[in-house]
Amino acid sequence: MLFRSPLEARQDFERSLSLGTGTAGEWRVRALTLRNLGSLANARNEHLEASDRYRETLELLRLHGVSQSPEFASVLLGLGNAQQGLGHFAQAESLYRAALEVHTRILGPTHPLLALDHHNLASTLLQSGAYAAALDTALLAEDVSRRHLRLVIAGLTEREALHYAAQRVSGLDVALTAAVHVPGAALWSRAWDGVIRSRALVLDEMAERHRLVLRNADPGLTMLAARVVAASDRLAHLTVLGRGGASPEVHLARLEQARLEQERAERALAERSDAYRRKQARREIGFAKIAASVPQDVALIGYVRFHRFEFERDADAAPKKDLPRTSIPWYGAFILPSGGHEPRFVSLGPAEQVEERVAAWQREAAEGWRGMPTVAEARYRAAGNALRESIWDSLAVYLGGAQRVFIVPDGALHLVNFATLPTDSRSYLIETGPNLHLLSTERDVVELMDKGRMGSGIMTASSVDFMSSMLRAPSTTNRGDAGTRGAQCAAFQSLWFDSLPGTRIEERNIARLWRKYHARLPGA
Repeated sequence: MLFRSPLEARQDFERSLSLGTGTAGEWRVRALTLRNLGSLANARNEHLEASDRYRETLELLRLHGVSQSPEFASVLLGLGNAQQGLGHFAQAESLYRAALEVHTRILGPTHPLLALDHHNLASTLLQSGAYAAALDTALLAEDVSRRHLRLVIAGLTEREALHYAAQRVSGLDVALTAAVHVPGAALWSRAWDGVIRSRALVLDEMAERHRLVLRNADPGLTMLAARVVAASDRLAHLTVLGRGGASPEVHLARLEQARLEQERAERALAERSDAYRRKQARREIGFAKIAASVPQDVALIGYVRFHRFEFERDADAAPKKDLPRTSIPWYGAFILPSGGHEPRFVSLGPAEQVEERVAAWQREAAEGWRGMPTVAEARYRAAGNALRESIWDSLAVYLGGAQRVFIVPDGALHLVNFATLPTDSRSYLIETGPNLHLLSTERDVVELMDKGRMGSGIMTASSVDFMSSMLRAPSTTNRGDAGTRGAQCAAFQSLWFDSLPGTRIEERNIARLWRKYHARLPGA
């Protein structure tokens, strides 16, 4: 049924309450109608009315013995939302915990609905000022949601996986908001661990999938990989659809059997595939292992873009009828100083401000060459200094004298070349140090260090011909100038990139400078 407006929907639902059908299942229709009216009232911020509707629904469901069902749990959640809107945090917390208990019993502890239950509970704890409890509960929500994401994306295309990842329930926004309010290395470690385990999951999955295809032409291995996908699909199917008409005990037994089948399939593939073994090991990497892997002279920075929650309260902190919640896109950064194992978390400010400075820096970097060199550099330095002040200066004081810094960017910071940010009127970060290395995720640190000691020397390349004879397009291909290199992927095939013969001179100069510098080093 379609309604032209919420008011029309409300009128129709109220009209249906006054009509009795006289059928045995009439109470179900009444319960559904009352729940819908409660949802509409919550949406209008009329939380007292919503509470009354939900309580009446709960009494009706209890009267007919439906207190252990997804329907009952959803009403508990709705009533919890209404109580949270009224500022009755203790009541909301109790209702959310009751819904969580029902869902856990009938759906199992890994069902994605539990992520929403944990998230609602964490939000209430955050709003009430219980920041440490809010952080830990939010990380439980993130863990349930992340595990389900890993399960589902095994059988999805890259586009589908990215869409699902963007839509899933995440607890990181609440956890990071709590981290802003409460200092402490132990709390920050737990928050960073959650970020680390969830960062770039789809990228990792797709990369490992391609490695399996490229490195293994073994039909037996392909069959084992297909079994893993099939077992994962079966487990995801059972998890999402729920128990149906089965009892909770039968449903949980089916889930356990499907989980064992998936584990057996993964174990069989891991025994045959080095790439898959690395994938399994990589997914278990968290903050503790990364902190233990970082060399003494290295600091690690992990940027995060998240939504910071803000709540309105009365001046005397007393509950009021309506407590609106807003979320502000925000940037923060975790820092692990060189030689240390205790991280810090620094709030960098609203994303709008940071991203405006990134955009200004990009404009000057791309267009500065068109003006007078001195004027162009002055304009670039002004934009670069503003950006550096936003994303670097407040972190640099915690690096602990690091010789190298591993940086994991997020959001618009993926577009920033940190080494080119100015440090004073004459120098840039690449000149003043420390040496900067960009990583896709913090998990890359472990793999990087596991490969052993870094090599020595330098590798240079020049005169790159991007359009070699093997890659040249047909004669109908249009040549594009440098101004077209920001084109969308769909137009990328029509672009033409000229070779760069002039880089041979640059390469020779760099190699000569390297040899000259290397000859001066002690022991060289």
